[in-house]
Amino acid sequence: MAFRPCAIVCFSVLWLFALAVTGADDVADLALKDDEAFVHPLTNLPPASPHVQTSYVFPEHPDKRFSPGDVIKLLLGFSNTGPSGYNGTRIMGSLNAPQDFSYYIQNYTAIQYNRVVPPGEQSSFLYMFAPDPNLDPREFVLGFTVFYQELDGEKFKLNVLQWHRRLCGGRVTGRFEDILHLY
Repeated sequence: MAFRPCAIVCFSVLWLFALAVTGADDVADLALKDDEAFVHPLTNLPPASPHVQTSYVFPEHPDKRFSPGDVIKLLLGFSNTGPSGYNGTRIMGSLNAPQDFSYYIQNYTAIQYNRVVPPGEQSSFLYMFAPDPNLDPREFVLGFTVFYQELDGEKFKLNVLQWHRRLCGGRVTGRFEDILHLY
């Protein structure tokens, strides 16, 4: 019986090696060219359009109290008050340190929508996220950014919300890095 776990480990290592070797060409195709630089989507942001207004609600959490591990639904209202249509392209979110918003605790997936909102109309976007279940209950800054563009191509972004929230529930782990965040 001792042979079985050893065989599984050996097979797993060989499989990972084969995956790495066969995927080398794919990785090379994704590498940046010499004249390209990686730009994170939340840096060098375009301004917001004066013709777009947003609102939001957490339909299943009207008290805005979240627990680690909960799947949270954010319903974003997008109102186009301008003369041209806008394409709501994507929404990104993050959980950040309250002392320094540039310190990311958890990034949430950028969800693509590509939904056109004609002039004078409104649309709703559902964005779901889940704070890591291993997070201790403490204060964080929760932020969401919606990216959109006019149909002629001019790009805009709007920070929908950035506000301090305390995660409730969960458990206190006593991990060193968690203790540091408490102070």
